[in-house]
Amino acid sequence: PRIALIGIAIAFAAYLFVQVRPALSPRRRALYGELRAARKRAEEASSEPARAVALADAAEIAARASRWVSASGLFLRALRADPHGLELVSRMATALAPRPRRSASILERRMGGIGDGPEERPAFVAMARALLALYDGPLRRRFNAKLITRLIAHEEAALTHAADRAETSDR
Repeated sequence: PRIALIGIAIAFAAYLFVQVRPALSPRRRALYGELRAARKRAEEASSEPARAVALADAAEIAARASRWVSASGLFLRALRADPHGLELVSRMATALAPRPRRSASILERRMGGIGDGPEERPAFVAMARALLALYDGPLRRRFNAKLITRLIAHEEAALTHAADRAETSDR
């Protein structure tokens, strides 16, 4: 019984060492330092778009460190901070490319939280296009891709209609 307990303790210590070992490498320590600096920039940002850019920077660093959960959370916070930021969507899609399900989950959640206003439509369409690329590509969800394609067509028609209405009211 005592030998088994010692064996289990040694196995647990080896498991902990393997889990902590990546943080001990100089490359990982440098990435974690960059991550802390980017998070600090986000906390000290004076405007929401600046905060969103700093959060996206931190998320990209977390993705390079293979900290996918942190990267996802930071990208979600960035998208909430600047819901009109079109470049945030492409940055997220690029950084989370190795984890398409995680990226799709973030996009779906943000699309559900975006309002119906005309100023929010371009960001919605950008997210829908990124989601379409995931559904057509690595996730291979053809039915969802067809739905998203129709949704994009509808939103673009609404954008065009709103632009036409704005032009006629300006005259």
